[in-house]
Amino acid sequence: MRSYAKLAWRNIWRNTRRTVLTILAVAFGILLIVVMRGMQCGSLAGMIATAVRRSPGHIQVHANGYWEKKTLKYAFPIADADTAAIAALPHVTHLSPKLVADALVGVGTENTTGAQVVGVIPSREQAMTVFAERRVMEEGAFLANNDTTGAVIGRTMAKNLKAKVGDELMLFTQARDGSMAAALLTVRGIFHIGEPEMDGYMVIAHLAMMQNVLAAQGRATAVAMTVDDVRNVERVVTLLKQRFVGGNPNSEWEVMSFEELLPALMQTVSFKNASSAVLFLLLLVVIAFGILNTILMSVLERFHEFGMMMALGMRTRAIAGMVFLEGLFLSFVGLAIGNIAGYAVNSWWQSHPIRLKMGRELYESYGFDPVLTAVPDLNQQFGWSVVMLGLTLLVAMWPAWTAMRFRPVEAIRQV
Repeated sequence: MRSYAKLAWRNIWRNTRRTVLTILAVAFGILLIVVMRGMQCGSLAGMIATAVRRSPGHIQVHANGYWEKKTLKYAFPIADADTAAIAALPHVTHLSPKLVADALVGVGTENTTGAQVVGVIPSREQAMTVFAERRVMEEGAFLANNDTTGAVIGRTMAKNLKAKVGDELMLFTQARDGSMAAALLTVRGIFHIGEPEMDGYMVIAHLAMMQNVLAAQGRATAVAMTVDDVRNVERVVTLLKQRFVGGNPNSEWEVMSFEELLPALMQTVSFKNASSAVLFLLLLVVIAFGILNTILMSVLERFHEFGMMMALGMRTRAIAGMVFLEGLFLSFVGLAIGNIAGYAVNSWWQSHPIRLKMGRELYESYGFDPVLTAVPDLNQQFGWSVVMLGLTLLVAMWPAWTAMRFRPVEAIRQV
């Protein structure tokens, strides 16, 4: 086998120019795929990070059935021991208990609108979400930890209600026990996320105030949390399920990752991944035909040589195997060069992100950071390299089959 490998390696370098061009084509193709995929992963990671920091977090723990119904009936008691246990889990960076209720809000007697009021602990929410960031909080400031009478609202809601910082915001809703509840809050700040539903219908208030108004003392509708790396989400979900669910399908607790919390975003991610996979596969097919051309030309140029080898007793299967090895060597060398170069480019790009100046306002209007970056991913590189090798073996079957069809006498006569 070693002698066949040496012979195959020497054969591909008989025509140095053709071999170099083929290797460069493979290397450039895989480099393009690695860099494009790295840039796409960077973009998708940015989208996920932005969506997660808009409120839901990477993971949420809530009462079983809450996500479907989203009513105060499913507000569950959350003790300090529970939040401390969650915060102590490996990879968990921040957590924020939330109490959410639908309400009617208004400024004055004429301007009213429906809203989703979210009760939070300000310091925890500030650490976990984007609402306290300067680029998001357009007017005023986020809530202070001791501010139980303040609220922050979205820019669209402020415009519809003709509200400004310092105005009194009336809140009418139904408490957990079924009674009518009302509160009078002061607008402390106006935020702009870039998402119509949040800018137009979201009100953030203090958790303690919401618990008192809604007769839900010590309760929350969800505990949201973030982790240090999105790749650790599944690990933390498993730990949370072990603690709160314990393998019981009828458990009163439910643990959901951002993939379940943000279905629309994950559909976008899946679509982008599928469309890019089709594009990359077409590129690899084109490269594979380039390898086919190189191997086939090499085989057709060696009719006489193959005839002599078969006349001396070399089996046709050995010749076909040697042809396969030539294709694999071309692919291996090109893949090695392309993968190393692609990983280096993505690593450099990750540590030196490009901040966009043109179109910056458009990115920020949708709440995204105007930054282009890449994420190196060895698993993706390995996967596409395997696909390339598979295509190489597939296209090498034709030249190998052609070599096996030679008859020694006829091949020896070829000039």
